[in-house]
Amino acid sequence: MLVNLRTISLYNNHFHGVIPPIFENNTTLENLDFSMNMFSGEIPLNLCFGKRLKILNLGGNQLQSSIPSDLGRCSTLRRLILTDNYLTGLLPEFMKNQNLSFLDISRNSINGTIPSSVGYCTNLSSLDFSMNKLIGPLPDELGNLVELQVLNLSRNHLQGPVPAEISGCTKLYSLDLGYNSLSGSILLSLRALTRLSTLILSENILSGGIPDFFSGFEMLLELQLGGNVLGGPIPSSLAGLMNLAYALNLSNNWLTGQIPGELSGLSKLQRLDISCNNLTGSLEPLIGLALLGGIHSLLELNVSYNRFYGSVPEELMRFFSYPSSFVGNSDICVPYNSSGDINLPSCEHHLVSSKSKDVTTLIKAFGSLISIAMGLLIAIYICFSVLEDKNMKQRPKGWKIRLNLTSLQKKNGTSHRWALGPVVVVTLHQERSRPWSWKLRIMDPYIKMACLAKKKEWYFSHNRLMEATEDMNEKFIIGRGAHGTVYKAMLDDQPFAVKKLVFRGQRGTNISMHREIQIVGQLRHRNLVKLLHFLFRKDYGLIVYEYMSNGSLHDVLHEMSPSPILDWDMRYNIALGTAEGLAYLHNDCVPAVVQQDIKPKNILLDSDMEPKISDFGISKYMDQTRASIQTFTEIGTVGYIAPEIAYTMTKNPATDVYSYGVVLLELLTRKQVMIPLFPEGMNIVNWVHSIWRSTGGINGIVDYSLVREFTNPTVRKEVFEVLVVALRCTEKVPSKRPTMKEVVSRLQNLRKITRPQT
Repeated sequence: MLVNLRTISLYNNHFHGVIPPIFENNTTLENLDFSMNMFSGEIPLNLCFGKRLKILNLGGNQLQSSIPSDLGRCSTLRRLILTDNYLTGLLPEFMKNQNLSFLDISRNSINGTIPSSVGYCTNLSSLDFSMNKLIGPLPDELGNLVELQVLNLSRNHLQGPVPAEISGCTKLYSLDLGYNSLSGSILLSLRALTRLSTLILSENILSGGIPDFFSGFEMLLELQLGGNVLGGPIPSSLAGLMNLAYALNLSNNWLTGQIPGELSGLSKLQRLDISCNNLTGSLEPLIGLALLGGIHSLLELNVSYNRFYGSVPEELMRFFSYPSSFVGNSDICVPYNSSGDINLPSCEHHLVSSKSKDVTTLIKAFGSLISIAMGLLIAIYICFSVLEDKNMKQRPKGWKIRLNLTSLQKKNGTSHRWALGPVVVVTLHQERSRPWSWKLRIMDPYIKMACLAKKKEWYFSHNRLMEATEDMNEKFIIGRGAHGTVYKAMLDDQPFAVKKLVFRGQRGTNISMHREIQIVGQLRHRNLVKLLHFLFRKDYGLIVYEYMSNGSLHDVLHEMSPSPILDWDMRYNIALGTAEGLAYLHNDCVPAVVQQDIKPKNILLDSDMEPKISDFGISKYMDQTRASIQTFTEIGTVGYIAPEIAYTMTKNPATDVYSYGVVLLELLTRKQVMIPLFPEGMNIVNWVHSIWRSTGGINGIVDYSLVREFTNPTVRKEVFEVLVVALRCTEKVPSKRPTMKEVVSRLQNLRKITRPQT
């Protein structure tokens, strides 16, 4: 019994299992640091029993419980760190605590709302609840945290407006509320937060305009407002942010007007993104920003998907190293003497010269006026027709007539609806103050729809895809799956993968495509293939993915001739990346996703040999009320299917773990899952387990090219440990298999041990 224990630190070791109960009800404990280990199970109760606990750090483990309520009542706590675990349940209610200064419960699966009682911890300097599943509004009581310097609530599901009371947090230097569903305008109450160096409000649904008061934020280094519904012009007052250095992101909003010339005064700015708006005019105001003081401080520039026109200034030509920086502006061109692989027309051949641009603008304006006049005439005609209706008095108050002139489109079955001109919407409605009034709005949806369809990528029409693949000619085929064929399509010298799924005569293909779009369209992870676009036709569907230049893991291991070199570092990175992708599906998606068909053919490799899991045609969402999925038809690929499927017909994350283990064995042995070299009735799993049981060695198992690397003892140890992981993943009994998050932790910690300097 550790009766006099005051401080214990096991930081950054490899302890696993549950935290022993000997720390419960300890009356002397003050500091406990078990961070960066592999502890699992629950957080012990009554750690603050003696009312002396000051520091509790359990971050970077695999704890799976809810947060004990007594931690919220521990008035002696100064630092509470529970980040990067699997914690669930609600945040605890907090009692008045003048000591707590640091609170980090980020990177878990905490749900529910942020308790208003957090406002009792008035001496908090840092509060981080990011990357959880929190819902509801931001509590007004956050304004009580007058000592707060860092507030990070990003990547949750928070809703409602930013409370005005946050103006009380005048010491804030970092505020991150990005990737939520916060609404309303950017409140003037933020004006008081003049010490901010980082302000991130991106990827919400904030509306209104960009306020002028940001010019008073003299210490601001980063301003992220992208991915909202902000309108109006870019205020010239942003030029007052003289220290803005890291980024100014205003992308994917509804901003209009021209680039204010005053922005050229942002001499320290490194990244500017104003893409996916409705901005117009010339790009010349950016010249000073690119060359101010003769120093190229600006490293990245994105003006794509706007309505800019004219010649791209010579000073901006260096940004063409990023292919998507200027796309989506149909009326810009490059100087005639420009060289290089630039996908814009030369100005000497471009139809829109400075003079013709004025003419074109006048024609567009005249066309808009004609459209408006036509709309008004039709609306007036409808109005008088309605007024003459004998039954007009029976209409309910507040009725509306909407005339939309955007329906001019090719009716060829395509799912894309691009207007041929500006949208003219005439709304007639009845008001109490006067008998009739009308409202008129003109808007061009091209830019916004293009950005919503695919923010910074190419816009894919059916005709372009067919032209790029010569009507899906076989010579463009790069892969085949259970439900579809994959083609390589070159669009503007950029390669894409187009998956065609034929519906007619193929049972279940339509369902498979809908499932794949539903699942992949919502996933965001660097080790999952990115869905860029999709199209439905009568007899088939098309899904456009990013192109993987190194093909599949199956190709690299077994098909390419001569066989490419796969050194140990490459194989380790493929193993870790695939594990991280699966861990994301199982642990970070709500509800969890079971991929159901993990195999080398469904692991694609990009130009850097980074693995991307693909083919979600038979994937399923986990029922949150059940631990497994009943399946009767699509069960995966022979050799990779977990043995329990044969008699239970159910799938859960453990079945994906088994398939992943088989992939690891292929990666280590470079042998296919079923080959004639194995004894009759054996596959790669039986074969490896058999040799392991009889010899306990790895030389007779792993690929000979890896054995040659065993002169480096570090490589031998790492291969040995990864083989052990593969053996555990392919255990016959599901309960003996690790979770994918445990696999990721095991692989990451392996490198921390063997190569601590890296």
